[in-house]
Amino acid sequence: MNINHQHILRSVPEGIIATDTQGIMVFINDAADRIMNMTFRQQAGSHISTISNYLSELLTECIEQEKPMRFRDFQCNGKRMEVEISPIFKKKTIVGVVYSLKVKYVFKAGDGLSTSQMLQLQLDAVFDFSELGTWILDGNGIVLKLNPAAEKLIGINATDIEGKNIELLAEKGIIDQALTPHILNSKRPVTKLLHVLKTDRYVMSTGMPILDQEGNILLVVVQELDITTLRNLQGQLDELRVLAEKYQDELSHLNLLDSKTHGIISESKEMKQVLNVVLKLARFDVSNILIQGESGTGKGLIAQFIHKSGKRKAKPFIQVNCAALPGTLLEAELFGFEKGSFTGAGTKGKIGLFEMAQHGTILLDEIGELPLSLQSKLLKCLDDHEIMHIGGLKPIKVDCTIIAATNRDLKNRVAEKKFREDLYHRLNTFSIKLPSLRQRPEDIVALTKFFLNKYNRKYNMQKRLSFKAVHRLQQYEFPGNVRELKNILNQGVVMHDEEVLNDILPPGGKLPKQYPWSSIEEDARLDLTELINNFEKSILDHAMGQCKSTRQAAAYLNTSQSRIARLLKKHRMSSSYRRL
Repeated sequence: MNINHQHILRSVPEGIIATDTQGIMVFINDAADRIMNMTFRQQAGSHISTISNYLSELLTECIEQEKPMRFRDFQCNGKRMEVEISPIFKKKTIVGVVYSLKVKYVFKAGDGLSTSQMLQLQLDAVFDFSELGTWILDGNGIVLKLNPAAEKLIGINATDIEGKNIELLAEKGIIDQALTPHILNSKRPVTKLLHVLKTDRYVMSTGMPILDQEGNILLVVVQELDITTLRNLQGQLDELRVLAEKYQDELSHLNLLDSKTHGIISESKEMKQVLNVVLKLARFDVSNILIQGESGTGKGLIAQFIHKSGKRKAKPFIQVNCAALPGTLLEAELFGFEKGSFTGAGTKGKIGLFEMAQHGTILLDEIGELPLSLQSKLLKCLDDHEIMHIGGLKPIKVDCTIIAATNRDLKNRVAEKKFREDLYHRLNTFSIKLPSLRQRPEDIVALTKFFLNKYNRKYNMQKRLSFKAVHRLQQYEFPGNVRELKNILNQGVVMHDEEVLNDILPPGGKLPKQYPWSSIEEDARLDLTELINNFEKSILDHAMGQCKSTRQAAAYLNTSQSRIARLLKKHRMSSSYRRL
């Protein structure tokens, strides 16, 4: 009698089932029939799903992968089995699959298992059902066993790696590095983040050496936790953080651009701190703001900026100089008067500036010069939010942001009994101290560019400043602050005939400074690195203002273009500058 493949397959102790690509069973051996306890409807010609939906799912996965696959923990009819599934090729085309079924345990109620059998069953259950990828290797790094979770993480079948060195995974580009060699060298537990290149997953891998009594490594147990989702969430969080910072930078940039339209330059740390406070006050729509600073530092501009950056920007902005009028006239201007209330009051009366500023902002400039006779009336207005016309009989509610400004030291005025202490504290609810120009020398170049461009446009000129002129401006003390710098540049553009301005300081202007930024005494808070960076930034700022490109700037400063680009990046400066 001739023996054919049918006889051989039917005699194999493992269950063998073959199907076509649609899942129709075309062959079932005796072992499979016995193992699965097949009924009549589960014979050849039936669909594999009549036995198990799980086996049907494996069919689809095997055809997609086009390679053999092994799965554990398949359970059916009280049996726990391993199943291997392989594609059947005919002329390089898959025509079906073959299942190999092997029984591991048969579970029956009342079975009496030995202690060793129960222990083995428990260990296998923990190993196979664990969601952590688990590897067991010998002392030479040879893979002895890995569980289904490890197969899924790595994207390989156990049969492809068992009995082989773990370093093969790295050599074949499946993972970026192998953990076990580090453990074998150190004989200590090792934890590393590994990237599985094949599945593009990230795993936190921890390996533990098992030592014998002599300290030699018997086994290495490696467990892997999939942290791909966690890493992706961390990446998304980082992206959101970067995006939030970007929006914050853009918002700050827009605010600074808005400030520059009002002639407020904030290159220095001092002015940036001031603007941060100003923008916060504007955003919260607060009142009773006291702006202090030397004459010419821009107190009026800051007040206008607060108004235009806040919720009341569409409403009136009223400015009054408290030192410009005598007390009686100032009272009438501030609070208004009824007809015939005093000689010259007229027949119609007049509303006051507080009423004109209704729902808007009023700036009380030079508040330190306010007569004592008016200070009590102003205090009542601040406390009650209402005013009374001169000659009036009923109070009038007012709702406006009140900003006061002064170049005087109000504390000294209080000590001299020339300013009410209670009014000082009421006005000083929120305080802004404007630094003088000599306290923020970094702004001199930026202010110079701003006003020079302004007056060039106004008078249709193309005047520029020489490096010497910029250097002298940085050395000058500017007792008149920004107002004086503005006047100097205005006169320079109009009065000087040459296109490149070399010396525009007023006659007799003193240059007490020895350094381009400030004296060492004033800048004692800065270390050498900060001083050098400030000076370096000043030179770059001037050169880029004079030149149209980094190449021209490099020639202007007798250096390389790459160095100019590197320094611009270092100081976060743009390569697009308008020329001075």
